[in-house]
Amino acid sequence: MKKSTKLTALKISIPAVLIGGCIGINYLFNTKVSATADKSVIVCEDASQLQISDDKPLQIVQRQKNGNIDGLHEIFGFNENQAIVGIGLNKKQFEQKYKDKKRTEMSDEEHDEAYNDINGELYKLNLSTLEKTPLKNGKYIVDAEAVSAGFSPDKMKFEYTFNNKQYIYDVKKGTSRKYHDKSMCGNWSEDGDFIINGRAFGSNESSNNLYIYDVKNNMTKKICIDDKVFLYATPSFYSKDGKEIYFLGEQSKEDNLSIRIKGVFKINIDTKKVEPVMLLPYLNNKKGSRRNKNRIYDDYNLIDGEKKIIFEGRLNEEDGVFIYDIQNKKNYKVISATEKGFGVSYWLSPDKSKLIYATPEDKGNKRFWNLYAAKISENKLINRICLGKCIDLGGSIPNMVHWSSDSKKIVFFEENDEYNKNGFNVSDRNIINVITFK
Repeated sequence: MKKSTKLTALKISIPAVLIGGCIGINYLFNTKVSATADKSVIVCEDASQLQISDDKPLQIVQRQKNGNIDGLHEIFGFNENQAIVGIGLNKKQFEQKYKDKKRTEMSDEEHDEAYNDINGELYKLNLSTLEKTPLKNGKYIVDAEAVSAGFSPDKMKFEYTFNNKQYIYDVKKGTSRKYHDKSMCGNWSEDGDFIINGRAFGSNESSNNLYIYDVKNNMTKKICIDDKVFLYATPSFYSKDGKEIYFLGEQSKEDNLSIRIKGVFKINIDTKKVEPVMLLPYLNNKKGSRRNKNRIYDDYNLIDGEKKIIFEGRLNEEDGVFIYDIQNKKNYKVISATEKGFGVSYWLSPDKSKLIYATPEDKGNKRFWNLYAAKISENKLINRICLGKCIDLGGSIPNMVHWSSDSKKIVFFEENDEYNKNGFNVSDRNIINVITFK
């Protein structure tokens, strides 16, 4: 199976946004839909009030540019004055190695090797001096594509795969330790004490299990999900009190057991009781189809003390970012997509008070981005500010923007992408940007 150039294939989302007041077009959306399996009536309302400000508006206090960095392909996390980055071959090095070998003429093995060369290896990068320190497992530098669960919230640890086994790397100590003999993929809990995984470790086990790895005590706990609810994706999140885990899943529609309803569920760790938290309305515009057209893409987060869910998805054939109020069972659209079939990516701050999002701007055959920040206020976004226009954002969509753990800074990089004659997209001479908010 050949690998894609970037991880954008993991999402079908492109950050395309149409906001009232932002581009001079007011988008109104107010549609009632039928009750779901929990008998709620969900109303989608336009809440894109991004021109509204408050007494504590977002302000930029510092901009910092660092570059040029040859071969920078991905930023995986950053804190204080250092970033963890993937650095591979630059354009010149890549052309020297592969010469006239075309991508379409390569074997799967050659194809994968070329992408490994582009993705590169992991380094700790000092943003002031641009000094690079390789991150090693023994004598080998860790491959950038091996990062799976990503970074812990404090950015001091990350989880990766090496020789089909799972390791945790301590950035501060510069050491790795193995914690499981099978490859997996999950996400960190907000306190950084656990990794929550939704894929079975062994082929003989059910895929409908959650696996909780205790980082401090080096223990793994398996939680079996009731077979009435199907676990279908990560990420998963601990509740604030640590007693429940939220996850994406599906359950059968009440009046038709062959039809599944997508949503967010939670399971009590002690009792194993599963409850729906948000069920998407069932929308099927094709007769005979059992597929629900409404869906949540990979991005969702619990906000406002677990009273609301912000998610990237589709409701009633409208793509965008929504805030779901759990108590009143309403969805509020806060960012709307311009292109049907494409979602909207966002990057939520650790304190869950603000987010970054991007709008596309195509010039010829190349796509650039306009980058914005906004605050979350109840069920709407307010106080948008423009961070930059026509930026050639580098990295995969999930890693295009990173917040510092104190929610005061973001980092992203501008790249000079060139499609060489081999058909590969190679980043060359990239600039890292750091923006600090008041």
